[in-house]
Amino acid sequence: MNMNTKPYAVGLVRGGRNLLLVALLSAGQATEPAADSGTSIVDLIRGQSVSAVFESFDPTGCIVIDVSLDGAFSFQRQPGTGTFTLNQTGLSVDIFDLCNVNAIMQADGVGNSQSLQISKDATSATLTAEVLMFDQFSLNFTANVSLTFTATSALQKNKSTNVSHGSRMTVVTVIKGEGTDAQAVGTISLTADAAHPAIPNIVPMPSIEGIIQTAENSSITIIRPK
Repeated sequence: MNMNTKPYAVGLVRGGRNLLLVALLSAGQATEPAADSGTSIVDLIRGQSVSAVFESFDPTGCIVIDVSLDGAFSFQRQPGTGTFTLNQTGLSVDIFDLCNVNAIMQADGVGNSQSLQISKDATSATLTAEVLMFDQFSLNFTANVSLTFTATSALQKNKSTNVSHGSRMTVVTVIKGEGTDAQAVGTISLTADAAHPAIPNIVPMPSIEGIIQTAENSSITIIRPK
């Protein structure tokens, strides 16, 4: 089936980052209709996320700690298949000795145990999470996240509409979102592993970058009778 797609609007881009939750919101996909009678099918995906980048140094100025974090929640409802949720926090930690040119720790992890709360006006948020991490030696440990996000710029909104036509169907997809730059403060603590001691807080300073954003993708498939 040949589908002709016509975009009607382009989402706003701020600082090279699209404020829509691209990773969470997938545009509706048209499939060949099976029913002979006129039918309308509605798919809905809602999502929200926060992200932050931290950098700090020890008192000597030799040890630098770089941390990046993304916390996201999405809800999807599809006819006939029920509802699905995605609730994840991704965390990356790099600890480097600049004076001796030595990587002390390089670790990444994804956790499914989190609580993400974003205010209705998307100007503040809180994230608590437990993330299983793996370092450069493949040793695992736990990171506990407790952060508060506060908006530092005006809220930006965007909206885009996409219409696709097939032989017996029309799919209308509307994506709308809003987001703002933000600053995160709080704690990210690391438990000890065989190669590293426990660290009570690897983010003693506010984040140098941050974002709060929400988005919604609604797709309506109109099937025309033969």
